[in-house]
Amino acid sequence: MSAVSGALVIAIGLAANDLIANLLAGLYIINEKLFVVGDWIEWEDKRGRVEQIDLRITRIRTFDNELVAVPNSELANTAITNPVAYGNLRISVEFQVGYEYVENAIEAILDEANAFPKILFEPKPSVVVYEVGDTYVGLRARVWMDQPSRPHFNRLRGEFITKVIQRFVQEGIARDPQEVRLSGGIGVDGPERVSWE
Repeated sequence: MSAVSGALVIAIGLAANDLIANLLAGLYIINEKLFVVGDWIEWEDKRGRVEQIDLRITRIRTFDNELVAVPNSELANTAITNPVAYGNLRISVEFQVGYEYVENAIEAILDEANAFPKILFEPKPSVVVYEVGDTYVGLRARVWMDQPSRPHFNRLRGEFITKVIQRFVQEGIARDPQEVRLSGGIGVDGPERVSWE
């Protein structure tokens, strides 16, 4: 009987510790305004839009439209990214092109970004090299949008990628070099016959 009572006391103590930790974390989140309802946040490998902040838990709607109740202590003890804290959101898109197409590809990406009505002029769109492979160069396009939300983000990103790919096709910009075929053969001559006569 005493063993059961002891286990019960320990279980209650642990539950109380978790409750107190979540309550304190909730007060910290609300007071510091790390994020507010409506913000799009990312933590660990998860992300979503904040629906409700309570003292114990924060409810977040994921991009798969699932409602997740996250303990506040988890959010308070991990690095949180708030991509929309300053009103604008940067979108990064990666393209891979062959070495001979790099200059044309950068020009095409920037042209499409500047002509795209939903992409901001300030901050300016940019393209950086992020990878150098054996037969290709990885380019990362960075563009900005305002009034970010998940549907707008996905739609803008998809439309921008489509425009750039269509431009690449028009200009013949590709990832891999043209296929090279080697032909010929290898002949092996035997040693010359030496006469000892």
